[in-house]
Amino acid sequence: MDANSDCADPDGYVVRPLEPDDAEGFVTLHNDVWSRRRSVDWFDWRFLRRPGSTDEPDGFVTEFDGELVGARLFFPYRARVGGEPTLLRYESQTMVREDHRRRGLLSRMTRLALDTYRDGETALTFNYPNEMSSPGYRRFGWNEIGEVTRSYRLQFPRAGSALSVLRVGSGEQLLGSVGSDVLGRVARVARRVGASPDRYRVTSHDRPPVDRLVGLYERAVPPAIHLERTAALYRWWFDRSSDDRRAYLVHERGTPVAGLLTRTECASYYGNEFRVTYLVDALPLSGSENAEPVRAGLETVVADHPNSSVFVALEPLVPPAAARATGFVPDSAIPPALDLGPERLRLMVRSLRADCRWTVNGVTIGDRRNWAPSGIPLMDRTVEPG
Repeated sequence: MDANSDCADPDGYVVRPLEPDDAEGFVTLHNDVWSRRRSVDWFDWRFLRRPGSTDEPDGFVTEFDGELVGARLFFPYRARVGGEPTLLRYESQTMVREDHRRRGLLSRMTRLALDTYRDGETALTFNYPNEMSSPGYRRFGWNEIGEVTRSYRLQFPRAGSALSVLRVGSGEQLLGSVGSDVLGRVARVARRVGASPDRYRVTSHDRPPVDRLVGLYERAVPPAIHLERTAALYRWWFDRSSDDRRAYLVHERGTPVAGLLTRTECASYYGNEFRVTYLVDALPLSGSENAEPVRAGLETVVADHPNSSVFVALEPLVPPAAARATGFVPDSAIPPALDLGPERLRLMVRSLRADCRWTVNGVTIGDRRNWAPSGIPLMDRTVEPG
């Protein structure tokens, strides 16, 4: 098969690589499936301006009667595998318009993607499916590396009142109103914020202190597989004005010792609006060794966002000790009545080599011990749709 040619099927569907001219059709599909209000400028930022792009397509679409009805995206990231720069792709934001589902479109796009990337520049692809979708990935050769813990900090405007809570995990639904007894138990946990050590000073930045962030990353570069933090990556990520993006530096005796990135947006579903703050990245990537300064940074983040109803982080990108000290609760401890997301997420990977070999730069990519547990930031992590 010529991976660069369109695949026209007898039923009228055309499966092909995503192209820059697809901007309007893609945005229309995205907004229809996810009930969002994205723009063409968002498409340009996400696809045309992002660093790490190559001559390979960053996604695949299904066209029917001249309209886009499906898409499967593979975002490029520069990573370090065995200490060597390596191109990986994060598979995300798979979508098919409701009236075209159950027709095998996802399978068709997946087959074209695997044919296109086989033995090309990309070494492997990874993603975070839930229990419902992971069997489909296994069928196409993905292997599970391990589960991923999401943690939440909940805070409510009126203590003890019933509140419809955003399902942060899937992004497009709301839970119904829940009783004040359940809210009270979770809110009491969320208010457990202690005083940070006096030796730390935290500064907030609405423009990226790129050199300092990269310096914090390079201070503790993990030997295991992880996404490389570069100046280009941080500049691209901050190049969005539609939501609130901030960097926090934690200083000790005048020297930055930790950094946090946050993104806050207002999500509106079924007439309900919530402010959600995501902990996007935490530096350096030294895990529990960095818990104390990260805790100081988290306390400032919480204080800076009094109107956010939900804070979301991945562990151990944010060290669990720091998360617990500032009122974050792991998804496994959330009461069933406040089920904030779907089933537990898991990290799954697939080799893109023609012989499906699972060794890249001398590293076995199917062994979870070879993946840095704090190595994957929330740049594209879809705890919300996009």
